[in-house]
Parts: sequence; structure tokens; C-alpha cells
Amino acid sequence: MAEPRALDGMRWDDRQQLKEAVCDAVLERTRRVVSGEGVHGAAILGEKPSRVLSSGFILPRLNEDGDDESSDIKIPAHGMDLRVRPCGGVLRVLPNLAVYVRALPTAAELFAREGRLIPRADFNDAARRDAKDQINRRAAAEIPRGTPSGERAVRRAAISREIYIAMGVGVPPAARLPGGDERDDAAIEEGMPPSQVLGGRLRIPDRLSRRYDIPQKWIRLRVDAPALTFPLPCDPDEWQRLAAGYKTQLLTSIRAAYLDWIASPVGQSEAWRKLHPPSEAFWDPESWDRFLATARAATPSTSDLVPNFDVQILVQPLRDPLEQGSFSVRIALENLREGDSAMECGLFNASLTVELPNDALGPMRLERVRRSYHLAGFMTMPAIGVNGGVSDLGMHEGARSLRTTWMPRYVLPRAQATEVAAVPTSYGQLGLETTELSDLAALPQALRDWIDLVARETQLSVAGEEGSAEDEAAQQTRFQDDLQSWRNEAARISAGVALLAEAQEAWRHDRNAAAGVPYRAWLLLNRTFAAASPPREGEPPPGWRLFQLAFVLAHVPTFASRLPEYVGHFNAVFDEDAASLLYMATGGGKTEAFFGTLVFALFLDRLRGKHRGVTAMMHYPLRLLTVQQAQRLARLLARAEMVRRAEHIDGSAFEIGFWVGGTNTPNSTEKRPGEIADALRCVPVSTDARARDEDALMASQERIDREYVAAKTAWNKLPVCPFCGSDRGTGLRLFPERHHQLGIVCLHGSCDWNRSHRTGGFEPLPFLIADTDIYRRAPAVLLGTIDKLALLGQSTTTVDRIAGMFGLARWIENAGGGLLHMPSGTATSAAPPPGHQRVAPAYPDGVEVFFDPFPSLIVQDEMHLLEESLGTFGGIFETGLFAWLSRLSQLLGQRVCRVPGAPDRPRLPHVIGATATAADAAKHTRALYQRRVIQFPHPGPSLHGGFYTRMASFQPGGAAATERQAALGTPRGREVAAPWGRVYASLMTNGRLHTVTTLSVLAAHAATITRWERDLASSDAARQARAATEIEECVSDARWFDTRRAAVRTAAREGRFDRLAALVDLHRIELTYVTNKKGGDQILSALETEVREAHAAMGPEYTLSSFAMELISGGVDIGGIQSVIRAAERPFDPMHDDIGTALRGIVATSAISHGVDVEAFNAMAFAGMPSDIAEYIQASSRVGRTHVGFSLLIPTPQTRRDRFVVEVHESFHRLLERMIAPPAVERWADRAIDRTIPSLVQMWLAGVRHQERFLTAGPEHKAQVTLPTTVEQVERLLRDARAFDDCVAFVVEAVGIGATTGAPTNPIYYSDLVRAAATRIQAVIASGDFTGRLNDFWSNPLSGLQRPMTSLRDVDAAGRIRASQRTQRNQPLSWEEVGEAMAMVRNRGVSRGRRTASSELDGEA
Repeated sequence: MAEPRALDGMRWDDRQQLKEAVCDAVLERTRRVVSGEGVHGAAILGEKPSRVLSSGFILPRLNEDGDDESSDIKIPAHGMDLRVRPCGGVLRVLPNLAVYVRALPTAAELFAREGRLIPRADFNDAARRDAKDQINRRAAAEIPRGTPSGERAVRRAAISREIYIAMGVGVPPAARLPGGDERDDAAIEEGMPPSQVLGGRLRIPDRLSRRYDIPQKWIRLRVDAPALTFPLPCDPDEWQRLAAGYKTQLLTSIRAAYLDWIASPVGQSEAWRKLHPPSEAFWDPESWDRFLATARAATPSTSDLVPNFDVQILVQPLRDPLEQGSFSVRIALENLREGDSAMECGLFNASLTVELPNDALGPMRLERVRRSYHLAGFMTMPAIGVNGGVSDLGMHEGARSLRTTWMPRYVLPRAQATEVAAVPTSYGQLGLETTELSDLAALPQALRDWIDLVARETQLSVAGEEGSAEDEAAQQTRFQDDLQSWRNEAARISAGVALLAEAQEAWRHDRNAAAGVPYRAWLLLNRTFAAASPPREGEPPPGWRLFQLAFVLAHVPTFASRLPEYVGHFNAVFDEDAASLLYMATGGGKTEAFFGTLVFALFLDRLRGKHRGVTAMMHYPLRLLTVQQAQRLARLLARAEMVRRAEHIDGSAFEIGFWVGGTNTPNSTEKRPGEIADALRCVPVSTDARARDEDALMASQERIDREYVAAKTAWNKLPVCPFCGSDRGTGLRLFPERHHQLGIVCLHGSCDWNRSHRTGGFEPLPFLIADTDIYRRAPAVLLGTIDKLALLGQSTTTVDRIAGMFGLARWIENAGGGLLHMPSGTATSAAPPPGHQRVAPAYPDGVEVFFDPFPSLIVQDEMHLLEESLGTFGGIFETGLFAWLSRLSQLLGQRVCRVPGAPDRPRLPHVIGATATAADAAKHTRALYQRRVIQFPHPGPSLHGGFYTRMASFQPGGAAATERQAALGTPRGREVAAPWGRVYASLMTNGRLHTVTTLSVLAAHAATITRWERDLASSDAARQARAATEIEECVSDARWFDTRRAAVRTAAREGRFDRLAALVDLHRIELTYVTNKKGGDQILSALETEVREAHAAMGPEYTLSSFAMELISGGVDIGGIQSVIRAAERPFDPMHDDIGTALRGIVATSAISHGVDVEAFNAMAFAGMPSDIAEYIQASSRVGRTHVGFSLLIPTPQTRRDRFVVEVHESFHRLLERMIAPPAVERWADRAIDRTIPSLVQMWLAGVRHQERFLTAGPEHKAQVTLPTTVEQVERLLRDARAFDDCVAFVVEAVGIGATTGAPTNPIYYSDLVRAAATRIQAVIASGDFTGRLNDFWSNPLSGLQRPMTSLRDVDAAGRIRASQRTQRNQPLSWEEVGEAMAMVRNRGVSRGRRTASSELDGEA
């Protein structure tokens, strides 16, 4: 997201400080509104303050009857726990609190907003009974029996009007009356109001009226409480005595606040009197003023106005058993007992400030965080909150000052990418042939220089955080290990640079030399990225971040060493035996890093002779993320493809095979050869007249066209062409000449892709969505959900087709760019059909089609999500793939690249895992891939510092940097002095249920944004100035607040209200995270009402015509989510556009946490803490990426964990990543292994044994080698003892029992487990009880065997709903109708308008 245009011309420091100020002000005003602080709670109308406000107050522990009413949502205390060391001086406690007194509402207040405070007019008992009897008698006489209920109500209302008027009641002409009063005496006794009169209020004379109370108004009174002083060192008995004596002083100061106000002229006029206004007093403002005059004649009664408080400062010193003379002390303000329930006995705006000598404050160690030298300076905290947080105010007048807060904060410093001037990073420059690649050597050299600096200057501990001698030695050992890891990283980057420089020299000598291929691939990689990232006016040329460049360079030898010319660059430790873990914060650019590696590998493959086949497999754990990343990669590969064509590089197009499963895309396009699948009959054939007008198809009401619309919605994963991005969009078309390929086509005739294929019609985009199309084409990239790995053993037919992609295809069809086929049976011995050729090695005389057909790369994004069963099964199928490729390599011979020095070992895919939240990565990688892990970048030596990224800083020599200079001497000082990135805040609420308090917070935020945007955009200069003043005043007192406030004043003084409006608008969309969909539904249904009330309270100029909100959850389809994202990214000008028309909020479940990258999100609220820390990190990272944003936790009060997060807020959020639980992955779980064995047996049957038999059979005997698809065929294969032993050996290898890394400690046990499971399968198949199709056998519950897995989430046996295309009356149904019905079934009655028939997300409530 580019900077708002209004900020053009501002220096970076000024822009940053103004962003900080506005973000701070939005957050602070939200807090003040819900806490009733400042002007927001000066007067509260209609309810007691404790029922209106949501935070900042404490309620009595005991009610007036002595019953304990304290609970998690009724907090009676607020304070802090701290450690006090022996020291001279004093400790001072400064309470801050306010109370509320009841007052008389003015006429303006009473009649404002259509008189919302005025009680509903009601009769007294006698008048009500009289009116009711009259109405009933006339109704019985005048309304015939059988009259429809609607007409009866209208006639009763007319009768009521006449009777009321006859009684002397004033009835407004436009008023719509109910048909009488249906309440019984019990309902009236319970306080049920009468039915509402619409369009006016009845004027019931006082003689007929019930008695009314004065509508509530409460005035806040500040309490000037004295300081409580304790002598040091701590003497527990003396402190207890002083605290007990102080209670009287505190109660006196509270009572004085009431009495002083009552005695003042304002109090004498406004104090509430215990009177009942007559009915006539509510008829008009003048009547109310007359009542007030009467009321003011009475003297206010202190007994009616001043509650009997029971309040104290609790002081509890406990001796520290580990440090002589030290004490753990709790200091808290406590509200003990309610004096009168009719009065407000809460204490508001409550906080405590504690001042003590700095030497007296003992640091509190973070016992739950394992010590690490990386955290030096951050392993202690000054205090822990009690029902709130603690702010460290630093030194004040010679004393250390701590203050309790209901909204603690932690500011995550803004990270800044390192730049090395000598290193070329722009895509354009690196894509030029004139650029000397030896210049890139400056990158590893800069890394080495940094390592030397770190080795010299790193402090492994700071005073007060030292550990034992053993611990200090362990830290030193770890530091030395880290130094070596950084040196290894630099060496790996150097190796990549050296290889490219060598390749550049070879290319310059001979442009056709094989040794120049890596250099040429490098050029084309950078030209691709340059084409995909056009320069923006006023911004630096687009290019690599330093860590992205380093990551790609580090992997250049991994792929280039597949060339004979660079075999010497092969490093088995890195290239073959380890997996790379790309670990970078969310939004840090991981995707570009592994996309860069991928594109380099693609070009390298084409240039080295791999003209078709799979280069990379990309796995994603969530379907939403899969679609988004597929679209992103499609746009990049579109540029790569156009570069390939411009450079006249041979080979197939860079195609993506979207491999996600039959619920999202079709598995097959044909029922049998030449006959289209039923579900695809609605899709137009590319050459038909029907295909020419997409708009007509979408608008048509014909059944086949409506079915097409449904199919397009479900299957078209590229709604926008990745080549041209035209508004014409894309559509689906069938291509019968290519075995009914289901293609996504660009509908723009001038698209670069369409023009490059001079066919005169549609050409499918290089994005395959049907499995059979994928198998025929063997695309360059197989991209899909991790679940799809289960296909490696799901059915023998599928395994056979996948084997064809990996080099064992039997025929190739010349048409359609060379389609691969896997015939079986009689056809395999006959001559291929016309236009087809046999392929080697399936046929000795076949054409050579495959060159190094195995993938060279596997990318697993969001690797941290591979845990529990998904991680266990995923890991087994990954190693199963490696085992299968190893066996296939024996059949493919020299067509497969081999490990240098080990000709019997094929080069297997290099694994790159990517994550932003890693814990125990080594264990996780061992469990998943049975490989070592090399983390990149290796973690830096400090919490916020590394080589590639570091804390941002203000401009050296500037005013901001100069005034912060003194703070830079400590890790905490450097952290707090850095420019803000994301503000983490928590708001402890009180008095009401969690959902209600959450709504109040969200409404306060919405009202803040509306108020300031409308005022700043107003043509009224006074409103603009008022908004700027409010923003300035709402900037909190966080350190260096004066410079932030000055930034606001400067903008206002210069008349740049557009700058303030633009920055306020960055927080317009409130992203609300809910821990479950039920909570989301509650917020969605109730928030608009709360928001409208908050806006109405500010005045008519802030009313909203609408408040647009959206939902993102697992039940919303990908199209719906992307529609929400587009709405969020839609341009909005706060100075000219109406905020009432803009998107204001998104309620989201965990679906928001991955793949939803929108820089317009800068305000986020959490309605409760997610159960998983990694989830919290991922979700909160949606905000504050480019601009200063905030994440506000509204804790669930009943959850002790949530409350604890608030109480240790700063340390918790600073060390979030250190508290991530290691992924729960256990490869060696017996039941998990047993569950995978049927799949692995099928992998051996079709993927190993069948392929071996087919290749070794002579051409005339190949027809006899049929694919094992029946029980009888499998029985014959497993009957052979040697074959059965080979099957067991393969499964043992696939499970990884004999692996060099990550093997079990008791391999014999697991080998026996595998053999026993395989023996059971063999015995059941050989029993003679089962015959026929193998798929039917697996599905037969009588076999007693588990079927092969259909998904990696296929843990327990699940039911399956099969849709029929016939109704109960045997009437035909379209697939569109079936889809709509199934969507309703799956989504509990919610239509496809909000969801689709299959959830696009996994594992999310």
C-alpha cells in the first residue's frame, strides 16, 4: 500500500511521528470513551455509570446485604505486585479515582434525540383497568368474530384512540396506538413498560398517570485522595498499620468530593432530589423547566446523594525466601462493600501510582521464559498488574514511578531492511548483461563484517539477569554455535555468487555454453521480477530485499549442481540432506524469496534441457491460502512465460497444476475416452457459438447457463487474467480435441497470451484445474493443498498417472503440446493410435521425452501448521514420495540426475519450508522430512537485531533522533526509542458480559473514526480545528509524547487537515478476530445497533446511513473472501467520499490469519485471546505492516489466561515468539503409521511393482501387464514371497524407519508393525471372501481393513453425503440446484450467497 498522497512532501521522521500520533490518539480515545474518562464520562445519562461504561472502574465486592458478588466480570480490586528490596527512603502510593453523584437532567438533555430519556407514558392502576374494560367491551360489540388478526388490531387501536381522548388523554394525530394494554398485574409489578406508541407520546394527565422517577443523570466527581507513604526498608507490621489508618483518610476524601460538590452553586442547582415529577412535566421542555424550578426549591439531601463507601488500599508484603530483606508486595485499591444499591458505589478512572527509590525496586524474573543471551535486557519486568497492567514511567523527581493501567501497551518497533550500498539489488540492474555479478560478493562480505562486529560487541547478559556459572557457559557455547551458523550462511551465499560469476564468464565467452546456463537463468529470473514489478513514480526501483537476494543466491548451487559443469559445487549437507527453513516475520517477504528460487529453478530446467515435467511441488495447509498464492504465482509465471517466449527458449509453457481435490476442482473431464463428464456439460466448448458471449452466459436464465455460472464460481480460480489483468475477466471453456481439457481462458482478445497463440480463438491459460489435465501435461509447478499428497496412494489408477508425470508415461500425443498417456492392457502391445508415439523408458524404442523428470524443489508454506495428525501423515507421505522417487530412479536410469559420488542415489527434491512462527524447527523438520534443518536467516544475536533486518531509526542528526539519544544505552531504551511499528494493547473490561463490552469497544472505535473524518473533511474551519485539537489531546503520555502532539499541531497550523484525515482513515476498517464463528455471528448481529447509538450520542452530524461489515470465516467461500479483500482495498478519499458508504469492519475467525494480506488493515481487535500463540502472532500481523497500526486484545474475563496476558502485557507481547509451543508432531505413532500402510501398499502396487513389470516386459507381452485394479490381480502380485517382501521393504523405507535422520530408536518394532499390517492385507485379499474392483474391496467394511487415505485429514471414518440428480418424485435436478441444496445442508441453512458447497478452509470453526 503506497503512502497516502496527502503525505507527499513530508520528511520520513515527520510522517512517522504523525502516524504514531494518530494511531495513538485513535486507540486512546477509544479507551477514554469506554472508561468514561475526560469529557466522555463527565455526565452519563439514562443508566448508572457501571452499566454504561466497560473499563476503568472497580465495583464493590459485597452487596448491601453482605453477599459476595465479585466475579471475573465484576472486579473489586485493581493494583500491582512488585518486589521491594532493602533500601532507605520511602515508598509512596498515589491513588487516582473518581465517583459519580446523581443529578437533575436539564430540559435539553431530557428532550434530546427524540426524548429518549423520557419514560414511556403509562396509566395508574385504576385508569388502566377502566380504559382496558372500556376497550374490551367496545371491541366485543363492534368487531365481529372471525375478523382477521391484522384488521382486528387496527380496529382495536381506533377504539383505544377514541376512549383515551374521551378520558382526557392527549393523543398525537400521527400516533399509532397498540390495540390496548395486554399486561397483567404480575407483568406490571415486575416493571414491564406498556406497548410503545409509535409516532408520538401520550399526554396522560397526572390524575390518570402512574408515578414517574426522575430520569437518571450522573455527574463524575474527582476525588483528591492523599498519598499513602511507607518508610523503607519494608516493615510488614508497620506497613499494615499505616494502610489501616489510611483507610479513614481515603473515605474522608471521597465523602469530601461529594459534600464539596453539593455545597457548590452547581450542586445546589443540579443535585438530584428524591421527587416524583408529574406526568405533565414530560410534555414539553417548558414543563420540565417548571418542575426543575420546583425541585430546586428543596434542599439537596446528603443521605440521598452520598453513598456509604467501604474502600481501602490493600498492602500485603510477603517475605522473599530467596533474597534476605526483600519482599513481594501487593498494593491494590479495593472496593469492599456497597452501601445502597440505588446509588453508584463504583470507583471510576481508578489507578495507582507507586513511587520508590530505583534501588528499592527489585526486578521480577521471567521464570516461564527460558533464558537466552538473545533476550539480554528483557528477562525481567518491574511489576505485575492485578486486574490490569503496569506502566513503567521511569524516573520522576528522583524516584522510580510505576502506574497501574486498564489498557497496558507494548510497542513493537518498526523493522527496517538492511541495505548495503555496494550490493546491487534492483531487478532491472541484475537483469542487465552489463552488471558484474562479482559485485554481489559485497553481500557475504558485509555479513562477515557484521559477524565480526557481533563477536566483539555482544553482551551475553546484563546486570540483574545473570545466571549460574553453568548457565553462563551454556550461553557462551550457544553464542559460538550461532557465530558458526552465521559464517556458514555467509559461505553458502559466497558459493552462490562465485558460481554465478563463473557462469557469467562462461556465457560471455560462449553464449551457448552449458556452463553459462546458471547465469542466463539468473538474468531471466531478474527480468521476470522486473516485468512483474513495474517502477512507481517517486519510489526507488523495485528490487530484492537483502535477505531475499541472499536466500536465492544460497540456493543457486543447489539447482546448478544438477548440471555436469557444476557438479563440483554440490554440497550434500545443504543440498540433499537438509531442508531450508525460511523464517521471517509475517509480511517480511518470504513469498518473494521462495518464488525467486522457484523461478530460477524453472529457467534453469528449461535451459539445461528439461523441456517439460515437474520442477517444483508447492504445498499449502489451507485452501484459501492455496488459491491466493496460486493467483499470485500465476501472475509472476505469466511474466516468466512471456520472458521465455521472448528469449525463444524451448520447452512447454510454465504451467501451474492446481492440485487441490475434487471438492474444489474436477478430478476428471471425461467419463470414458471421448465422453465428457456430466458435471462439465454446462461448460461451453471453445469453438461453439455459445462460447462467444460471456456476458450473455452470465445473464441467461437457461438451466445449462445457470449451471455454468455455478461451475464458473466454483472452478475458476483465476477470475482475472494473470497476463493482461483485463476487466473482461476470464471464463471456462472445454477443448474436445485435447480430451475435453477444462481451460480457464482470458476473454480479452488483445491479451498477450491470446496473441502469442495465433489460433484465432481461445487458448487455455497455463493453469490446469482438472486432475486428468494435470497428469497429461506434467506441468512445471504442482501447487495444491498438503492433503493432495494422499493421492500418492489413494487409488492404483491415480498412482499410475502420477508415475507417468514423473517419467514413466507410455505414450505422448503430438496434439495439444504433447499430452502424456498411461494406457493399460491390450493397447499397450499394439501400435499407438495415429498422432501418438511410444515413450522411453516404458518402451525401449520410445522417444526420449523426459530429462531429469523428478521435481528439484518442494516448497511447504506455513510449515508451522503441519502439526498433530496433519503433520504426522504429511511427513509420512513426504518420505513416501522420496522412497517412491528413489525406486523410480532405478527404472529411469541416466534420465535422472544422480548424487555426485553416489550413482545409485537420485537427486531428490530440495525442501524449503516457510513460516513466520517457528519453535523447535529442528525437531519439526526431522519429524516431517527426516532431514536436518538449516534456518535462513539464522536468528540474530538480539531480540530486534539481525543482519538482514534491524530496528528502524529516525534520521541521524534529526530532532527525533537527537532527543532519543540518551535512551540508547540499554536494550529497553533502544526499543522504546525506535519508530513505532505495531502497538499491542489490552483492555481489561468490567461490569458486563464479554460480548457486550466488546461491542462497546468496537462502537467507540467506529465513532472515533467517523467523528474525526467528518470533522476534518468539513468545510467548517471550526470543526476541522476542533478535530485536530481532539487528536492532539488524545495522544497518550507515552514517552516523547510531546513530539507526537507537536506533529499534530504542525499539520493543523499548516491547514493540512487532509493529512490527518488520511491517517485517521488508515484505521477505518476494524478487523475483529473472534475465537469461534458463534461469537462472530453475535457481533455481526448486534454491532450496528451499538454503533448507531454511539454515533447518535455525538450529534446529528455524525449519523450514518449504513455501517458496512463483512465476515471472513471458514464457511465463506474464496470468492466471497476475495470480494471482501477487494472492498477493503478499494480507494477511499476521506476528504471527499462519504464514510457512510465505506467498508467499516470485518469480523473474522482464524481464516484471517493466513493469506489475507491487506495493507489497508491497521486496526484490529481480538474478542478474546486465541488458544494458540502462533495463531495470535499470525492474526495480529495482519495490521501495521506499512503504517503504524494497533492490535487491541479485549480479554475474555472468565479465562484466567486472558487476564494473565493483561497483567504481564508488555513482557508477554515482547516475547511472543518465545512462547510458541513446538508443533505437536509425532511420526512414530503406531496408529498413524498403521493408518498409512494401505496407501503405501497401493503406492508400491501401482507405482513400483506395476511399473517394474511393465518396463521389463517385452513389447509383445506388455498387454499382459495390466494395472492392478482388482482383488484378484493384487492377490497374484502379493502371493509371490519375494514380491511381498519387496512391498514390505518399500513401506518400511517410505515410513522412514531406516532413515539416517529422524529414525526411531527401536526400528525393529516398527518394521515388525509394518510387516504385520501388510500381512493382514495379504491374508484378507487371499481369503477368497472378496473379489472384484479393488476400490470396492477397500470400501467394504467386512474386510476389517482401513481404506487408503483420501486426505491427510482422513483420520477417522467419516460419513459421506452423495447428492442425487433426481428428486423423490424422480424429477431431474441440475447440478446447480444440487449444489445449492448441498450448500444449505453443509452450512446449516445458510445459502451459497455467503458460502459455497465446500468450505474453502480447513480446521477452522
